[in-house]
Amino acid sequence: MKDSLAAPPPTPFAQSAQYKKTFDAKDDDDDGELAEAQAKKNTKKKKTRKGKKPGPAQVQRAKKKQSDQAVQAPAAGEVCQANRYSELRTDFINKLKESGVKYKAAAEQWNDSDLKRQLLANVPLPELKKRRFVTKDCTTNPWAC
Repeated sequence: MKDSLAAPPPTPFAQSAQYKKTFDAKDDDDDGELAEAQAKKNTKKKKTRKGKKPGPAQVQRAKKKQSDQAVQAPAAGEVCQANRYSELRTDFINKLKESGVKYKAAAEQWNDSDLKRQLLANVPLPELKKRRFVTKDCTTNPWAC
């Protein structure tokens, strides 16, 4: 027991030194060129996703392109679709904002507009509840004629 206490403690080593790549690089040859070649060979390329999200600059350019395009007015009997409703709403609000109206006032004007009434008049009540245009206790479509 005294002999084990008299012996010096083992030297610490890096945890990464126990991996196979490290052993291969050390054991192959003392020549540094071979070890470097093996290390380069074993490095992997960073994979990139094909469906990468666009950066902020790309999003701004896309929004600018969308705002440059004119939004067509809805037809008389057009059925309200989620993307179409959103497109018309943002176009309506952006036009008011360009003329100097604040966003909150523009949103209130949208809520009172005939365009919104026209879009939501033909939507069935369960769909209005599903999309949260009306509360669950509502019994009739408030935009119907």
